[in-house]
Amino acid sequence: MSPQAFILLYGLPFLALFFARDRLHNVNGPSWLTRDGTLILAWLGLGLLIRLPLLWDGGFHYDIGTYKAWALKLSDPAAPLKIYEDGYFADYPPLYMYVLGAIGALVRFFGLESSGHFVALIKTPALLADTAVALLLLRATRGIPGEDRARIAPLFLASLYWLNPAIIFDSALWGQTEPILALLLIASWMHWRVQRLWAASLLIGLAVAFKPQALFFAYVFGISVLVSQPLRSTLTQAALGLISFAVVVAPFALNQEPDWILKLYFSTAETYDYLTVNAYNLWALLGWNWARDPGSFLGLAAQTWAMLIAGGLMTAIGVRTGLAGRQSLSISQRGELYGWAWAMTAIAFFMFAPRMHERYILNIIPMLALVVSRREAQWMVLLWSIGVLANMGFVYHHYVTLDSIAPKDAGLLRFISAYNLVITVFSLMAWRAPQQLERLGNWLRTLYRTTPPVAQQPLQREAFRPAHLMPYAVLGSAALLVGSFALGNKNYPVSGSLFEQAEKITLRFETPVSPKRLMVFIGEGQGKAVLEQKFRDDWIKISAEEELKTFYDLYELKLKNAPPARVFRFNITRVSRPLRINEIALLDADNQPLVPQAVQANQRMALIDEPATWIPDQGYLNSTEFDEIYHARTAYEYLHRLDIYETTHPPLGKWLISWGIDHFGMTPWGMRMAGVIATSLTVLALIWGAWLLTGSSRAMWITGLLGLFEFSRFSLGRYATIDDFLILFLLLAALCLWRAFCQPQRHWLDGWKLSPSLLFAGLFLGAAIATKWSALYFGFGVFVFFAISLLATLRQAYPWQRGARMTMAAGLALGLVPLAVYYTSYIPFLRCLSQAPDWLSLEGARQVWKSQVDMYDYHAKLKSTHAFQSAFFTWPLILKPLWLYVSDAQAPLRSSITLMGNPLVWWGGLAGVIALFGRHLQWPIRDRIWLLGSITALYLPWAGIARASFIYHYYPVVPFLILLLGVTLARYPADARWGRYLPWASVALAGTLFVVFFPAISGLHWPAWYFKYLHWLPGWWML
Repeated sequence: MSPQAFILLYGLPFLALFFARDRLHNVNGPSWLTRDGTLILAWLGLGLLIRLPLLWDGGFHYDIGTYKAWALKLSDPAAPLKIYEDGYFADYPPLYMYVLGAIGALVRFFGLESSGHFVALIKTPALLADTAVALLLLRATRGIPGEDRARIAPLFLASLYWLNPAIIFDSALWGQTEPILALLLIASWMHWRVQRLWAASLLIGLAVAFKPQALFFAYVFGISVLVSQPLRSTLTQAALGLISFAVVVAPFALNQEPDWILKLYFSTAETYDYLTVNAYNLWALLGWNWARDPGSFLGLAAQTWAMLIAGGLMTAIGVRTGLAGRQSLSISQRGELYGWAWAMTAIAFFMFAPRMHERYILNIIPMLALVVSRREAQWMVLLWSIGVLANMGFVYHHYVTLDSIAPKDAGLLRFISAYNLVITVFSLMAWRAPQQLERLGNWLRTLYRTTPPVAQQPLQREAFRPAHLMPYAVLGSAALLVGSFALGNKNYPVSGSLFEQAEKITLRFETPVSPKRLMVFIGEGQGKAVLEQKFRDDWIKISAEEELKTFYDLYELKLKNAPPARVFRFNITRVSRPLRINEIALLDADNQPLVPQAVQANQRMALIDEPATWIPDQGYLNSTEFDEIYHARTAYEYLHRLDIYETTHPPLGKWLISWGIDHFGMTPWGMRMAGVIATSLTVLALIWGAWLLTGSSRAMWITGLLGLFEFSRFSLGRYATIDDFLILFLLLAALCLWRAFCQPQRHWLDGWKLSPSLLFAGLFLGAAIATKWSALYFGFGVFVFFAISLLATLRQAYPWQRGARMTMAAGLALGLVPLAVYYTSYIPFLRCLSQAPDWLSLEGARQVWKSQVDMYDYHAKLKSTHAFQSAFFTWPLILKPLWLYVSDAQAPLRSSITLMGNPLVWWGGLAGVIALFGRHLQWPIRDRIWLLGSITALYLPWAGIARASFIYHYYPVVPFLILLLGVTLARYPADARWGRYLPWASVALAGTLFVVFFPAISGLHWPAWYFKYLHWLPGWWML
């Protein structure tokens, strides 16, 4: 999983949990849920559930590969525990080697050396340590005195660790071991706070035997004990720590030199002899990432200064902690004192010590979790979690996702380093000057709360009048007219001949001619052909042998210079699949048609009987582009009951394309017309949606115009693919669900009563799924909403009866109806099979099921890549548009079809989503949930999909962005600044952008310099 996908899937829910923390203090759920044991088990189960899918991810392959090798080496029956022999790289202290040895033994016993389960086993110790840390923190926070808290509060405080995406990223995805160190340090803290110094010393000794960085915590602990306790106690604790350390080290010390363990620690430190190794701290901010020794000051090297600064800070932390520890303190006060000591040690260590790695930043979060009872510490956990994900995610992205090396210096690297330095200052303030930090927070909250919401004016719902039909008529007609402009040729050759084997077609002219170009209009099939000219008694080739394989396409070949001749031969040298050729055309140097007088090959006159169609250089007007070669071809096969070529998507979308072919002809214009109609209906659906949400004609016009000017709606509708129908059906399903659940005059749970709106929602959802499986994401969102509804009935009277009625209605409307629509869509598919089984027969059902298995296998195993594929997080910002078509580079006027979004709609819609989430837009709560839920269901799943994806996969989200933007603009108060002009100025700007980009999104022939002018962002290549 990419770090970007991880942050979206795991970071956003954590952010929502954090900002809901005040409400969680007073949650009173059902009695069975608030029983301590049940609630804690559910909480632990949730944390484990979100980690488990990541255990089998390959993780950071450098670390995982090293751990694997060590595990197998340690468990080698011939030489167990011989890990530190000369010439073998092993830079970890002994404690973790016991764990890896046990894992290696398990792997060898079950023969998992080459299995993906090996990776999961490597990550399991960190997972168990995470669980133990979470339980320790829960135990610690439940004993915190102070304000009256509901039972949910301790769980929330412990969740700042257990559900923290930074913690999950390190252990479950990356595969590192920091949670084990955190477990040992937190366990030592729990003993330290109750003055069981002997137990704390033993645990710190184990921590030092686990990782060298624990030495810094041991140093702070030792200074604190030295200051606060008698010398005898200090020496006793030091001896206990050394004893626990020696017990761990002893089995590995056999046959080693007396000082081998010291050499191990020093050699580990010398392995990366740099100020910082991808740890974005003060030294990275100064540009010294991967710098060995950037210079000296006062005769001391930079690394020496870094160690002195870090050591001085830790000494100060230890002394201050020891002095405060002399006082008479309660357990909670000591816990806070020593918790801050651990937290500030972790921060000082990462930010200022030399030879840092990026993952050492993670120790900060569990140490801060020790003091999360204080509100400012909760904020520090959040801010440092962002820093951890930014630092580790940046490194992981380069090493794993890009399989390269992270840059030693970059603008983002410096920004992350600066951010980490700023929150270091905030952390120091939270420790030593919480009042000043609280004042700063209060000022920021005041500023946030006094910022007026963007939309404060609810629109008065209007009574329906005939005038409300005007937006439908005007904008629907405009969408149809603009969409069908230069859509494709209507007079594509349609006669032609079918060839099942190689054949030679002789073309005879009355007078010698000199053709310069050959045009071959093909239908379906595949083969190879070459044009030959008779010269004296021989045949000479005047064109290259061309592979003819694209469905309903035009091949234009330039011919070699040859003397004029009267006889030519079109030689079909090979036929792989029965090949239909609709027309053969020869053109002279002026692109004028040269019409033969005779065709001597089984009377194949149909190959030259439509000279009016012999128009060269028309590009997409005469050809199929991108996925048209699959979807339009299969639609044609459905219509004529031929063998099916494309079976990777359900049939409905292609069935609808075949309707256009049937009514408008098998021409580029005819096969694309169904898509134009679908996208025009999408504009009408948007207008209807604005009416449902506001009851305002103003909102209808604004939303409809934004839909009309949306680039992706326009471009996708103009080529024969199935996405046009997918978006239309999804939008209609969502609007029907709004009618069922979001009308203000009734309780939202009443929406689960069987109603026409609910039935139509199921009908359109089934149609969407029968078009493309990606509609299942929306269906899963509906299922989650249903599950939440069932839980909500637990607070209602007679919950089981009400839940049963809801389940029956949902099962019928959103289960059986979509299933029936989906199955019915396979009628044209079954008609094309060799046996053509009846769709209601058992054999028909078997064939439909086989098709599902084949589709799943195809998508599950798809590994192909594409030059224009793009990551999901780039879509809302339009960072990488998609070329659907580009013309010949030698033509005087160029033509291009680029799939992208209208910047005003996509960027404005993204800003609207952020504002709606932050409650800066005053939308009714039901509308907000409906809109954000739909966007989340359609967009978020793409974060977890590894296969090649494109910007058009974001298109299902766009209608909801248009609705959000259109309704927000319509509600903008007229008495606000620019209130009377902003809505219509925004629409005018969207229309202006549509006109400016029209040549690039329509295929219109235009000068090349203009396309280069539209290169506004680095990824916006229009040519």
